[in-house]
Amino acid sequence: MVSVLSFTVGLVGLLADPLHGAPLWATLLGIGQGSGIGLSLILFVLRSRSASAAAELSGMAQAIGYLVAACGPLAAGVLHDVTGGWGLSVSALLACTAALAGAGWIAAAGG
Repeated sequence: MVSVLSFTVGLVGLLADPLHGAPLWATLLGIGQGSGIGLSLILFVLRSRSASAAAELSGMAQAIGYLVAACGPLAAGVLHDVTGGWGLSVSALLACTAALAGAGWIAAAGG
């Protein structure tokens, strides 16, 4: 939840005060991203019964995850072009933190 909280506060900060607090918001987003990728990779191992199951789960999830992640910058750019600002793009990322929190909660609980 610390990772999700870092993401959330960083994104809310970007919406509320993008100019004056930018170094703080960037730092919080960096903490959220760095801890998030580490947690996701370790949860593959912790929630699998064997090394081969962990490898299969990790391979599948990373393939899908990187495919979805590759669409993010394009989608953010399209939203920026359509709306003329970054507010909707940042709001969409903020909405994704709810999904991240839910998935993380389930994975950390073990099922």
